Amino acid sequence: MNAPSSPPAPRDHVQRWSMLLLAGTAVVAALWAGRDFLTPVAMSCVLAVLLWPFVKLLDRALRVRPLSAMVAVLVTLFVVGVLGATVGNKLTSAVDQLPSALRLAARDIASLDTDGGRAMQRTRSALTELDRSVARATGTVAERAAPAPSAADGSPRPRSIVAQMVDGITTLAIAVSKSAASVLLQVGMMALLTFFMLCSGEALADKLAALCRAGVSGPARCQPMLDKLCYQTRMFAGVTVVTNVAIGIGVGVGFSLFGVPDAWLWGVVAASLHFLPYAGLGLMMLLASLEVYVVHGSLLVALGAALYVMMIGIVIGTAMAVWLQGRISRIDSAMLFVGTIFWSAVWGGWGLALGPLLVVVGQLVWREAPLLGSADNQPEPEAAEEQMHLFEEKPDGAVTMHGL
Repeated sequence: MNAPSSPPAPRDHVQRWSMLLLAGTAVVAALWAGRDFLTPVAMSCVLAVLLWPFVKLLDRALRVRPLSAMVAVLVTLFVVGVLGATVGNKLTSAVDQLPSALRLAARDIASLDTDGGRAMQRTRSALTELDRSVARATGTVAERAAPAPSAADGSPRPRSIVAQMVDGITTLAIAVSKSAASVLLQVGMMALLTFFMLCSGEALADKLAALCRAGVSGPARCQPMLDKLCYQTRMFAGVTVVTNVAIGIGVGVGFSLFGVPDAWLWGVVAASLHFLPYAGLGLMMLLASLEVYVVHGSLLVALGAALYVMMIGIVIGTAMAVWLQGRISRIDSAMLFVGTIFWSAVWGGWGLALGPLLVVVGQLVWREAPLLGSADNQPEPEAAEEQMHLFEEKPDGAVTMHGL
């Protein structure tokens, strides 16, 4: 009769979690240190997966894989360039409207009722008199207000809030202009990497198949996982495009009701900015309030426009998108939000754009990977039937790729 196995010692348990913590810290540090290299590679992989069906369709007409890959990449760059030019044009127009908005704000501030200021001044005088009375009664010295610094004695005058805001906006504009060249360089790297990945799609499939055969669980588990990764990437991109288009339509309709010129172009800007989760919505709220404020000259109407954009973003961009992603990826919304914040902290703006997709992919890899999952965690037949097979092995041993 075999003796029952003893539970693991507490020291072993602590050592295990310590090693996991150190390994996780090392991985995060490596991701942060190599972000300049990893972000173009990750974005290129995503683009290659998304463009692969289009390349296969072009192959039927062009018959030359490099030409098909080049056409697919150029079309993508053209679409991204048009959207970027539209967003840049509207941002420039919003900056041009800033002086008019400042004049309106100065008018509104000057027209405020001064009774509140007078009441505050009387209250301050009463408190000063009370302080003097308490000082006489207790024999202490009354607190005296420090005189305001003047330019005559060389002390710097306190700067106004408006001047500080102008300095902050100027600093931000300079930082954005400096980072534009870096972004363009990264986009060029992504385009080249995507082109080479699309040109060697079948070769990459052969290498992945060889890696799967060398795995501890064999290709029976690794190949369906890769198939699911491609499927989840395309479904995530489809849901993102659908929700962003819906947001653009909602913003276009709302701006038309508010009487804003080029309302539908503003809808295109809203749809484009929402590819950056959360940050894009905040920027669109600011632009909406500025544009409506200049058109109507009313702070209340401008606030209503900002609240309308926020409602559109919450209902469509958050509630509907999370519901659709939950149906497809079976992922919790809180995990999606925390993961997006994590990737934005590690990779900056690119991490903010790729964060939700990386969370979905990471959850799928954790659930399906042979080295991480249990041995009996086999892919569900129902899920496998809904997806395209990534690999198809022919009798002569060659491997063709359908889903990459």
